[in-house]
Amino acid sequence: MAETDQPVVATQSGSRIEALGANWNNASGTLRLGPGHAILPGRIKK
Repeated sequence: MAETDQPVVATQSGSRIEALGANWNNASGTLRLGPGHAILPGRIKK
């Protein structure tokens, strides 16, 4: 479960998922999280 309090924006270019306080880069396999929570992929739990 990834942590974020903003809508997750997924883009095909570079396989990145970005949100306020959260950044997922599939190429490097890193995920930086902010407050709140979201279920990935494509689901946001408020």
